[in-house]
Amino acid sequence: MGTDGLPPIAGCVTVMVVTDVRLYRDGLVASLRSRSNLQVLSNVDGVPVLDQILEVGPDVVLIDTATQHSLEIVRTLRERAPATKAVVFAIHEYGGEVVKYAEAGAAGYVACDASFDQLVSAIEAVAREELVCPPRIASTLFRRLGAYGRSGGITSIVCSRSSRPRIVRSWRGATRSPRHPAGVSPPLPIHCGQAAESYRGPVRD
Repeated sequence: MGTDGLPPIAGCVTVMVVTDVRLYRDGLVASLRSRSNLQVLSNVDGVPVLDQILEVGPDVVLIDTATQHSLEIVRTLRERAPATKAVVFAIHEYGGEVVKYAEAGAAGYVACDASFDQLVSAIEAVAREELVCPPRIASTLFRRLGAYGRSGGITSIVCSRSSRPRIVRSWRGATRSPRHPAGVSPPLPIHCGQAAESYRGPVRD
């Protein structure tokens, strides 16, 4: 079983750790390398972070929110390397930080007060195309989706009876199209748990 109680992910997940603080970075890399299902790399000082990520093409990039231009890194990865999933860590679960990074393209997050096991669980969940988050954050994301739905999109929401809903596919993959002008992200499918309920609003040209 994985650290989150679910079946382990198939194969090895390549993870790149991105943070400006070398001691912090080295410690995380050393700890994550203790997990046999993770192949862990880190960014190198003096070389643009995005260049390193695009060259290596890891499955998951673990990004410290204190890293310079972290939000822009997440946004650029969504556009230039959609197969690489961004997980942001050391994030505050209040003040709209989670939604801000989610809209930029983050596939998952790890709060400031999270444990190491929770960090590993977040990486494993994202590798399975899932996001684990507490009910309050799930509610915030659902409200935002509701706003998108009222603006004329299509959203699929699956509710969970679990006290910690598991959201699949989260916000990744947002693209602009003729139906969604620049600066307006389209609603995205979110699935949580086992039972499904679909909402369909009018699609405007």
